[in-house]
Amino acid sequence: AIVHNGAYVHWLLPYDRLKPTNVLGTHAVLKLASLAPKIAPVHYVSTTSVFDDPHHAEQATVAEDDPLQEWKGLNGGYPQSKWMAERLLMAAAKDAGVPVAIYRPGYVTGDCEKGLWNTDDFQVRLIKGCVQLGACPFTSEKDIDGRLIGLDASPVDYVAEAIVHIAGQVSFSKSREGDVAHKAFNIVNPSPYPYAALYKKLASFGYKIEAISYDKWRQRLQEAVRGSASGGSKEANPLAAVITSFSEGWAAGLPNPTYDMKNANALLANSKSNIKRWSDEEGKMQERPIACPSIDELVQVYLAYLIACEFLPKPPTGSAGDKVDWAKMCQGVARLSRSNRT
Repeated sequence: AIVHNGAYVHWLLPYDRLKPTNVLGTHAVLKLASLAPKIAPVHYVSTTSVFDDPHHAEQATVAEDDPLQEWKGLNGGYPQSKWMAERLLMAAAKDAGVPVAIYRPGYVTGDCEKGLWNTDDFQVRLIKGCVQLGACPFTSEKDIDGRLIGLDASPVDYVAEAIVHIAGQVSFSKSREGDVAHKAFNIVNPSPYPYAALYKKLASFGYKIEAISYDKWRQRLQEAVRGSASGGSKEANPLAAVITSFSEGWAAGLPNPTYDMKNANALLANSKSNIKRWSDEEGKMQERPIACPSIDELVQVYLAYLIACEFLPKPPTGSAGDKVDWAKMCQGVARLSRSNRT
């Protein structure tokens, strides 16, 4: 079998820049799979971003077996390139008999044990950016239509564990016409974490973050970036590099539909998690299936990592966060970035 998890992940580049890696690379993997005497199954790691179009935004629930026929309104080169790669895989299963399994993680966050999280990540930049601004653009957990404004935060070790387990369990069957039906699995957090709750949690540790309207927050960010560019600030806001992402309609596009996990849950039902966080005081592993943990329980772990690697400043002296031994929580952990994977 072939597990294809290689991709050029960049949210600002156009499709043409990402096509050679994300689309043509997938085509090369399919050719490789067909060279074996017996066609090798291809397990492809995609993203729920292939559903970020107006058609799916109107759906209450997005099925794993969605035919992925809609692409109009899919913004950004990355989701467009992953959409095209999935269409290639589906065609290879139908027309060439290649066994294909597609895994769509949600927003992948740090691990459960140490909180290791890429400090170049958009959400991590957003956290530090809001700390620097002293404000966040999340005044409510829901929008005016009652939809949750939440982060589909899926810890990386949960995602990896789920994919590995499912890949070992999935079976491929042929139709009467000889076609091999592709399988698809949404590997997401079934309980997205409200953005407003995340920033309230930050404030509870002593960070001064007020919740203001998105328009006011966007204006404050733009002013901070201009001030930094003119030499008026010691440290540039980490959101400066992605400021073009914050369009007038950015906040309105945050609510996501529910992603169905019927296929994934069926194969994870009898699984056993090996994540160290789920061990008891004696270090023995607890018997529990592979499932996404509560993000509320992990916020302090993530903060510990970001503080220990000096990406975030420590909470102010005398605050609740000042009483936490952040370094001990993440002892021996170095900053994780594109140039440092320690």
